[in-house]
Amino acid sequence: MSEAPQGPGWWLASDGRYYPPAPMPSPPAEYAPTPYPHAAAPVGYPPVQAGHPVGYPYPSQPPVFVPVPVPYGYGPVAYGYGPLKSKAAAALLAFFLGGTGAHNFYLGKTGLGVLQLCMLIFGVLTSWLGIGLIILAVQSVWVLIEFIVIIAGGIRDSQGRPLG
Repeated sequence: MSEAPQGPGWWLASDGRYYPPAPMPSPPAEYAPTPYPHAAAPVGYPPVQAGHPVGYPYPSQPPVFVPVPVPYGYGPVAYGYGPLKSKAAAALLAFFLGGTGAHNFYLGKTGLGVLQLCMLIFGVLTSWLGIGLIILAVQSVWVLIEFIVIIAGGIRDSQGRPLG
């Protein structure tokens, strides 16, 4: 088109000529400016500037997601559905049946429950050798610590939900 660039945006083609910049496409009809200059921007987007079409996407700033309240006794959707496990029930199971791992079975932590149950059985069967007494002592300290952590609210169920 021309031997010298005529302004910003002109580009040099392989034939040695400069060509003007391509025209900017017009935005789709749904992004047309609003007839209401006082209209607000969507939640999570910056305020609308004068002359800027409302609803036009802002790719540099993702929208802000607000957590949605859930019914009482249910955890957020990210944790799954169903009622929350009771902290009182878990604490009572840990205090009275902690050696059997009943509190871990209740919380859905089957692996820990089986391990504690096996430790109890093995400890009782080998207590006459003295080895079992050491295993039972270790397990007792473990269950006591778990009981304290349950009371303090630091244990979650198998789906990662806090105890209710």
